[in-house]
Amino acid sequence: MPIIPDFEFTCPTITSLVQESYNQQQQQRTHFSFWPAFFKRNFPVKENSDLLTPEEAITVAASLTNTEGSMVALGFFYWAIELPKFRHFMRFYLVLVICLMRNGNSERANEVMHYMVRNFWEVGLLKEAVDMVFEMQNQGLVLSVHTLNCVLNVAVEMSWLDLAEDVFDEMCKRGVSPNSCSFESMVVGYCRLKRVMEADRWLVAMLERGYLVDNATYLRQALAFLTKMVKSAIMPDVHVYTTLISAFCKENRMCESEKLFDDAFVKLGLVPTKQTYTSMISGYFKANNTSMALKLFQRMGEHGCAPDSFTYGAMISGLCKESRLDEARALYDVMMNKGQSPCEVTRLTKAYEYCKKDESSVALNLLDKLDKKLWVRTVSILVRKLCSEKKVDIAAMFFDKLVEKTHNVDRVTLVAFMRACYDSNNTHMSQMSQRR
Repeated sequence: MPIIPDFEFTCPTITSLVQESYNQQQQQRTHFSFWPAFFKRNFPVKENSDLLTPEEAITVAASLTNTEGSMVALGFFYWAIELPKFRHFMRFYLVLVICLMRNGNSERANEVMHYMVRNFWEVGLLKEAVDMVFEMQNQGLVLSVHTLNCVLNVAVEMSWLDLAEDVFDEMCKRGVSPNSCSFESMVVGYCRLKRVMEADRWLVAMLERGYLVDNATYLRQALAFLTKMVKSAIMPDVHVYTTLISAFCKENRMCESEKLFDDAFVKLGLVPTKQTYTSMISGYFKANNTSMALKLFQRMGEHGCAPDSFTYGAMISGLCKESRLDEARALYDVMMNKGQSPCEVTRLTKAYEYCKKDESSVALNLLDKLDKKLWVRTVSILVRKLCSEKKVDIAAMFFDKLVEKTHNVDRVTLVAFMRACYDSNNTHMSQMSQRR
């Protein structure tokens, strides 16, 4: 004769047993991450799990969340999803997520969603689980990027790349920003299927977002991945190589940058772009290898690749830092004669280096070639820079020129100049600026 569970008795009893097990774990100072294993060993209800129906499990989870807190309820959840009748019962997950949301525990609610996606994947119900993830967001759940990555990883594992793309797009529309792991999942998925163009498209998108640029570990992984792509007859385009070269140059790893440059543009026959040359030139200057930077700049012209304002800016900034101001000025004049406008860093670097050498008149002469708007902006920044370096006399000269050019000196520049005058006890200049 089957045992008929007493609903009124079972739920409160199990709730108290869960609380007792949690208290034991707390007394033994066991970290919560070890609780699932501890819970399974010490929770006696497993012997009578047939007494608990899926609907009663929902009641227990909701009760624990409301009365004992999120962590206690999760302990019961971990235990329950080990049993098939609870593991694939969707309402069990959804009710717990709603309860966790009411407790303000969005992180743990997302964790429950992860378990739901993985567990329903096992029985071929991934699409239904994904639909429910989005429905829970409609109910107020703040989805995390980790939930996105969980879904993508499972979809990629099943080679359901169309679903993965749909999920990626839908998550972005709903305000979830993908991270490097999100893009990596898509790249790996397409590589497994030998779909070269799609893998390359996702890799380019990943690099364009700035991922892999600042982390040495990721750079090693990117280089290894690129090597695998080439060995698999998947040929990355010049943009992929340029982005990786730029990344290694920023990390001051010129050996890797040179090897990539040689692989792409000598062995594979790709044509380097302005961005490729500019990245390499900046990298050589950063590595204090001025001769190679100059040689590459010359080679750039020989190969018919005309430098732009960014390339000139890299050259000028690098030469200025080497105190080779005459060469830097010659390049500056060439750039201006070609009608190319120097970027703010180039303008400021050139003027400041001349000021450091007490050649402020030369700096003024260079800046006079700018239109009024750029002149005012550059001189304002230069005044603040000189004030921060305690070069108040030179700052005062540029401040006078600034006031002559425009009576509306911005507040930040004015305050910086007044403070520098005060700190240097130059009351005459402070009074002069106040009168103006």
